[in-house]
Amino acid sequence: MQSSGYPNMSPKRIARLQEKMREKGADAAVYATGAAFVYLLDIPEFWFQRSSVTMGPDTGPWIPSLTRPETVVLVPREGDPAVFSIPRRAEELEKYGLSPAICFADHFSNALESHIKGGRIAVGHSCRKALEAIVKDACAYHGLESDITDGEAMIDEMRMIKDEKEISLLSKAAAFTDRVMEEIVPVLRPGIAPLQVEERIQRLAFDGGASDLSFAANCICVEKGHPTSRDPYIFPKDRPIREGTGIAFDFGFVLGGYCSDYGRSFYLGRPSLEAKESYTALQAAQLHAISRIVPGRTRVTEMSDLIFEGLEQFGRGSQLRNHADGTQGHQIGLEVHELPWLKRNSPETALQPGMVFCLEPKIFIPGEVYMRVEDMVLVKEDGAVSLTGFDREKFEL
Repeated sequence: MQSSGYPNMSPKRIARLQEKMREKGADAAVYATGAAFVYLLDIPEFWFQRSSVTMGPDTGPWIPSLTRPETVVLVPREGDPAVFSIPRRAEELEKYGLSPAICFADHFSNALESHIKGGRIAVGHSCRKALEAIVKDACAYHGLESDITDGEAMIDEMRMIKDEKEISLLSKAAAFTDRVMEEIVPVLRPGIAPLQVEERIQRLAFDGGASDLSFAANCICVEKGHPTSRDPYIFPKDRPIREGTGIAFDFGFVLGGYCSDYGRSFYLGRPSLEAKESYTALQAAQLHAISRIVPGRTRVTEMSDLIFEGLEQFGRGSQLRNHADGTQGHQIGLEVHELPWLKRNSPETALQPGMVFCLEPKIFIPGEVYMRVEDMVLVKEDGAVSLTGFDREKFEL
């Protein structure tokens, strides 16, 4: 087995994690292939199977799609980290200047044995059950009783605040998403089906250099008077769109390893005055909420109230969906859904400079139209700005 090289691409992140480990009394932290692994080594374009889309505001920790580790990083409380990899993925890591210890998947516990110095080990969520078994075996080799703790929360805290490089990558992903929206609007004509629109979004993503979709693109249609108009999510994907149809979008891409998530709404034909004014109010409320953010003071739990406040200026606060529980968005980064959620019962976290979140208020007028707006928002030292800026007045097509 080859010796492990020091992953020198992210010494600051490793040092910050070690500080947190000392605070919590952990002897080491272990992470398998996933967002935490990629974040610690600062190799965002290293491919991993993103799975946080399975994490909703009420579902708790996300469900990892990968069950057995392909790569592992062990960070001791003091000293240099060690990286391990199955042969197939080692060549990819070497492209980033890393020299992983190469071993087969069944031998990860043997590989970790020489690096375990204590039994209190923090373990990440990706491949958690497999990692727990590996750690227990490695501890048992030294006669140590393993005490496994949650290692994901420490990384979540670190990932909450983006550095300049991350902000640059998220800004590029946001700008790319705006450009895709510009190219999609001309195809929104009678006769095209939602599925064709979604396939077009996917093709534009791949042709434009995106490495993946943040999640499956969604073209959400409500045709006025159609039997499906009682629910915004049951319009048949293969049914051609007709005049008198509201079209709402929810899509995002992975570009440079970082995700985008985005929404705009349109109306094919002549919308009712109520629908037109409601969308104007929704966009204005979005800008109102963003403009009211005070870094260090405004909390994630307050965002729904700020949207409501903006809508009330138009007498439309009662139209806001999800205002009761306050779910109006989430943080974003390597994963499309990151913590904390913009939700009334989230931890009382203040928005800090460097945070990037998606604010996604919605209005549904049953039987007529469903409208959503979603922007990626960057918190700065003196306020907040939207990273996405597609024409907010464009609604009637």
